[in-house]
Amino acid sequence: VEANAPGIITGYVFEDFNNDQTPAPIEGLPDVTIKLYTDTDLNGVADIGGLVTSATTSSSGYYTIPDIPAGSYVIIELQPADYTSVKDIDVSNDGDAVPNTN
Repeated sequence: VEANAPGIITGYVFEDFNNDQTPAPIEGLPDVTIKLYTDTDLNGVADIGGLVTSATTSSSGYYTIPDIPAGSYVIIELQPADYTSVKDIDVSNDGDAVPNTN
């Protein structure tokens, strides 16, 4: 018998001082809010009223969102003051219905 198991989303928010697109220990941005929303129409835009949960980055910039039911979601990072998101990286080949964008 097969059954859907809950998933997990993890990642880093960091200032890439050395431009290697990989978080180094001194590059993490703490206390950044990450929000997970449903995307039931698969348009890559968070559903109105679709907030599922949120997480806050650790002192190293790491976040984890556990126990996510199978489905389609959008992650929104609330930008810290004086920062702009330059690039979002999703290296997983997980068949996203909507391409990952920056």
